[in-house]
Amino acid sequence: MRYSLKNLLGFAIILILTAIALISLRPKQVLQPLTVGMNDWPGYSIILYAESKGLFTKRGLDVKLVHFEEQNDNLRATMRGYQDASFAPLPQAMQLDFPQETPEFILVADVSAGSDGIVARPGLNFMAQMVGKKISARFGSLAHIILLEALWANDLDLNEVEIIDISNEEGVNHLKDGSIDAAVLWEPLLHQTAKEIGGNIIYTTAEIDSMVVDGLITRPAVVEEKREELIRFIQVWLEVMDAVETNPEEVFTIVAQQLDTPVEVFAQGFQGMVHGDRPLNEKMLVQRQLESTISRGYRLLLESYRHRLILRDDIVINSRLFSQAAERS
Repeated sequence: MRYSLKNLLGFAIILILTAIALISLRPKQVLQPLTVGMNDWPGYSIILYAESKGLFTKRGLDVKLVHFEEQNDNLRATMRGYQDASFAPLPQAMQLDFPQETPEFILVADVSAGSDGIVARPGLNFMAQMVGKKISARFGSLAHIILLEALWANDLDLNEVEIIDISNEEGVNHLKDGSIDAAVLWEPLLHQTAKEIGGNIIYTTAEIDSMVVDGLITRPAVVEEKREELIRFIQVWLEVMDAVETNPEEVFTIVAQQLDTPVEVFAQGFQGMVHGDRPLNEKMLVQRQLESTISRGYRLLLESYRHRLILRDDIVINSRLFSQAAERS
């Protein structure tokens, strides 16, 4: 039996309309809210640009960014299930005292490349001169890690210096009153303090491939239950990185306003690091360079005989979410 062209067109139209009707009847994917902890560090507070420009909403995301003063509190909140993820430094995740959950590192936000360092009093110009000197760094903190790297990079033994276990702010005060010789600091305190005391920056993370890596850390249950939300969040992050590349002035201005800090101060801190764009995440996550970074950090911490905190080597490097986000972007 032959069908006329008119009949065939009619059948085709019916099929198309039926397909459209079936698609419209499918339940739409309902995305769950996503809560992410962070502090004001420029490397990841840059995500505030996405919040201000509505980039989360465009991706269908409901994101709440939670501010923490202490990164350990931030990480514990994620591991204990009070929030979904944390922007935090890798070295602090390696010392996380919550063995019930395994941290998963899913996005590199930045790698320090000059934004962290050591300021010394006038007359001290090189790390080699620090033998027998007092340097402030809170044990187990990021400052402690930076000091261990600085000693390692300059062939100095930990026993050759005296570490003063105080905070960054206390270190600045002690450096000013002359009770210590140097302090581990980061921007904007790094250059600001050197200028105020007429001292010298004798080391920065620009000298090595630093293990001071910041990123997005979550737990396995979130990866399983909120995979789509995390993928879209990473897509937004990559959008922000593109905006930094094409229009940094706008990005820095918006974020600095959110943080209530001068634009030039924020820009200086942000520019002292390698930014977590596609190439960096490809290298660190997909090509697994982060594994060697973790291994070196573990050895440095293990060799620090005064290290009093838990030290874990079970961090999972999860590159799959980034890879999927990059493919869609």
